[in-house]
Amino acid sequence: ILDEVSSSAQADGHFQKSQKECQPVAKTFTAEAPSASYDLVDKLDRLDKERLMPASIPADLKMDLQTWREELVKRGQEDERKEKSVKEGPKLPPGFFDLTVVEAGVGHRKPLIGSKAKIAYMVVMERDESVVDMKNDFEYVLGQGDLGAGEVLSSILEGMLVQMTRGQVASITHSLEKLFPASAPALMQYDPSELAVCEVKLLEIYVTKDVSFRKDAGDVIKEVVKEGIGAWCDNPTDEGVAVLRIEEVRTSEGTLIYPEPEARALEICTTVGDGQVCDALECAMLEMRQHETALIRCRDPSFFVGGAPFGEKGPGLKD
Repeated sequence: ILDEVSSSAQADGHFQKSQKECQPVAKTFTAEAPSASYDLVDKLDRLDKERLMPASIPADLKMDLQTWREELVKRGQEDERKEKSVKEGPKLPPGFFDLTVVEAGVGHRKPLIGSKAKIAYMVVMERDESVVDMKNDFEYVLGQGDLGAGEVLSSILEGMLVQMTRGQVASITHSLEKLFPASAPALMQYDPSELAVCEVKLLEIYVTKDVSFRKDAGDVIKEVVKEGIGAWCDNPTDEGVAVLRIEEVRTSEGTLIYPEPEARALEICTTVGDGQVCDALECAMLEMRQHETALIRCRDPSFFVGGAPFGEKGPGLKD
């Protein structure tokens, strides 16, 4: 049955096609063409529909196409020549402080000369990875000068640190005589011209800021130990509510005066400006972000009187 239907449909289609071919073609427009170009376009359009476009290309058009093709080939050859000349040219030696990144850091802040950072470093021989010098987690002030006899030159550490972000691990490779001072034991134990790898880890960047009520008074200094989250302007405002955790208070000599032995840190929910915490913490809170950890230094003990953690009695210190 399917074959009969198909045959019948084919026959009907042939009949309809024959009828269509017999019908005269009606012109859509009977008016004359407004211009010669219009008539040419109309003619080309009809030729295209009837698939009667000329197979040959006019000589002038063919010449233009050939010229264009030659120009493209010429440009391609020139680009290829330039690319090869760069690859085959002499390679510049790496810069003295070009870092090899071992682990990527976070954030965008980098240490500046005069700022304090917590770092660790290790120097190993390139040939057998034997340890030449190593120093774990210590605080370092950029620009303070050499660390000490036998340790890596401060210029090496600072040249690396100013390029690094928090948590980053990076290394450079140089001869021992460029990494250590002339009196270092490493230069006596090994050949000074041997190559060694100095790997540095930037653990923390301590950002120092004067947060006193009076501008540049130096009464209260905030040192960021761990950066908070959010934008730089996401700080508590006057009459805003903040949760503050006071870990400990020490004197300039390092004596612990708060909390009491075996006591826990104080966590307090306070409204900024209402006097629940002392003035030193009021100053600091206005310049802190959420989850930030900071060390607050105050040269005037009166800033600790009134409000947590000591109340009206204050810390009981004379200076």
